[in-house]
Amino acid sequence: MPENRRTWLVGAGGAVLATAVVIVTVALVGSGPDGDDTSTASSEQSSSMPTPREITPSQRATGGDGAGSDGGGDGSEQREVVATPTVPSYYMIGTTLGPRLVREFRPADAYGTDTASTIEAAVRTAVTERPSDPDYQTLWPEDTVVEVGGGDGEPWSVQLSSPTEDLNGRPGGIDDPVAEMMRQQVVWTTQAVVQSRDPIVLAGPDGGDLLGVDAGPETAGVETETLALMNITNPVEGQTVDGDTLVADGRSSGFEATVIWELRRGGIDGEVVDEGSTMAEGWIDALYPWTVEVDVSDLEPGTYTFVARNDDPSGGAEGAGDYADSRGFVIE
Repeated sequence: MPENRRTWLVGAGGAVLATAVVIVTVALVGSGPDGDDTSTASSEQSSSMPTPREITPSQRATGGDGAGSDGGGDGSEQREVVATPTVPSYYMIGTTLGPRLVREFRPADAYGTDTASTIEAAVRTAVTERPSDPDYQTLWPEDTVVEVGGGDGEPWSVQLSSPTEDLNGRPGGIDDPVAEMMRQQVVWTTQAVVQSRDPIVLAGPDGGDLLGVDAGPETAGVETETLALMNITNPVEGQTVDGDTLVADGRSSGFEATVIWELRRGGIDGEVVDEGSTMAEGWIDALYPWTVEVDVSDLEPGTYTFVARNDDPSGGAEGAGDYADSRGFVIE
């Protein structure tokens, strides 16, 4: 795991991404701020994140509307499973288009009995916990304190402070785009928990400015201008596959909705042992779901990496370039 770094490193558009290992199958009808923002990672499949204390299992990945594809009238199949509550927390990554947000689904270390405590846990994870992938970053101080207010008909508010740094202003080296993306980290994480696009009131120490911006409501940025344009949800990093099929899914926005995938032996630079393409449900205006089933029955036991990328025939001259995501997994 990398230490939290206080410098912004803008990486290549093909930076390798990953999520934490979360073994969970949970769902709730409803969509997050980006239409599928509450889906979660699973060692078997993906589904939607529950709001606090409302864990409803689902057999299959959700689509853009957050409803399960195999279920009853409420969009999810009612069956008993042992589930671990998780929340999505947003981090930052450098891309050819500047800093963008990526997400990891992680168990909340203080998953609360109410929405406020769940927001606090998710935001605290996003701003202070080390992301699983070294290409992900959080530039907030490690000792950032998160306080949540609102609810009961009032806008949700998040106040951030630090005993060692003045967050009314900006820590050294933080420019406008990075400061805005740091604020968006908090907004997207909070909206993912409450499953609403309503603005989030952001404030710094003593209710004042936060990173040089006046305290007040902040809306989520347009997702194609805020999020990395390729995200894998499943497989999760480190997943063990003991069957004949690897089911991969995620969300993307790429040229003509094309998703190119590769299976590599070992790490990201390993030999390509299989490759192909699939289609997302859309492109241009948003990130859309995609899924693919890969036959792994002929592969020897060992470590492999699944890579998914958007197609850009212009090589970045006209489009966004090579947006890629990857997941390492194990075949037994």
